[in-house]
Amino acid sequence: MDNADKLVNFKYNKAVAQKKLIKVIGVGGAGGNAVKHIHASGLQGVSYLLLNTDEQDLAKSGLKDVAVIGQKLTQGLGAGSKIEVGEEAALEDRELIHSLLDDNETQMVFICAGMGGGTGTGAAPVIAKIARDMGLLTVGFIFMPFVREERQRMIKAAQGAERMRQEVDSLVIIANENINQVYGELPWDESLNKANEILANAVRAITMVITNEMEMNQDFADVRTTLKDGGIAHISIGYGEGSDRVSKAIDSALRSPLLNNDDITTATRLQLAIFYDPSDALTTDEMDEIKKLTSSIRNLQNNKSGHAFNEELGNKVMVVIIASGFQKEAHMPMTAMDVEDYVRQTEIEKEQNKLLNQYYSEFDLEPRSSLPTFVPIVLTDDELDRDDLIDYLDEEPAKNHSYSEVEERRAKYKYGNQTPAMSQTLDTSKVAQRSTPTRMPSADVEELPSVDPTQEGAEPTPQPVNQPKIIKF
Repeated sequence: MDNADKLVNFKYNKAVAQKKLIKVIGVGGAGGNAVKHIHASGLQGVSYLLLNTDEQDLAKSGLKDVAVIGQKLTQGLGAGSKIEVGEEAALEDRELIHSLLDDNETQMVFICAGMGGGTGTGAAPVIAKIARDMGLLTVGFIFMPFVREERQRMIKAAQGAERMRQEVDSLVIIANENINQVYGELPWDESLNKANEILANAVRAITMVITNEMEMNQDFADVRTTLKDGGIAHISIGYGEGSDRVSKAIDSALRSPLLNNDDITTATRLQLAIFYDPSDALTTDEMDEIKKLTSSIRNLQNNKSGHAFNEELGNKVMVVIIASGFQKEAHMPMTAMDVEDYVRQTEIEKEQNKLLNQYYSEFDLEPRSSLPTFVPIVLTDDELDRDDLIDYLDEEPAKNHSYSEVEERRAKYKYGNQTPAMSQTLDTSKVAQRSTPTRMPSADVEELPSVDPTQEGAEPTPQPVNQPKIIKF
């Protein structure tokens, strides 16, 4: 039985809960479905908002606060899986979005969206920027598509995730791919709801911390300290019972099955709350489990823990973990996907594979390339006057060009008959990689060889005057 099946009802501080400091925003189809799931669970102390370009989808949501964005642009018919349409839709209605967030209550927003489509991927980062610029604590909650989905959708999803990471205070990532591994025996719709329950637990976790009166008090200010400018985050609930119940609850919270599980020891901020029945109070040894966790984090800059009572837990304990400061080093300012130059396209695909590996690292993706299997020969302006090179390149189809042959000709031109061994002029392992007729993994493509700056008649490579050109035969 997973955490979502074991949730208990909590007696909230009504004065605090009525303020509804948290607004849960669903953007697009997947984000809207997730928020509808939370709303149906009856979670208290939060408000809800759905934003979509699809008017029909909003009409059947059953929620009171919904808004069509980009109606002039899309006529209410959706973004057609185009990220730029989703982005423009949010920009078109930025003033409307601002007014919906400026309600004199909201201090924190959860922005929920699926990555890889049009509205969620394009509009969610815009909405996040609006919220953050308003001074609201902004947490992104995104769903990454399955690995089996088409590569271009995965690339779009990774691009959207990176853009969200730049616009929110903290980002929580759910990997849909884990659904098959954890809940493969369940019906499809039911298994998808498991991802929505992870989101529900995260929102519930924050709500419980800020609306329950706790010993060693924690409140919204502590949540803000933990998540403000926090980067990649982890927000989850865990349960434990029996012997070692606290360590079991901590382990359960840290290993939430659908989250992209980051190593907790690399977090820089940690907030932990533990709930238990006062009739079965925690022992000193059990409280020491919290110390063990915090002492395992190497670079902990901020740490806050507390505990509260709940009579409905019986002999169980529940742990809420809010952690941030995990680093995902993926810098991806890729915008020009219409580049015709082969070398430029190679670099783009290298960046795409790097980004896919960042957000799908645990699934061991094989690099893929849309490029042809040959690499073009790069000649300098001076080499264009070399008849031996031009004749060789003109005689053979491009797919049969050999880097070893070209390097040999270059070496002979440079050294005359005193040609050094090929191992001195060329890394033969790279030759094999470049000349092989099989598919070339673009993530492993090396920089194309440049002419040696000491070669007669050639300018040093940093000079813009004599940059190499791509010659296609």
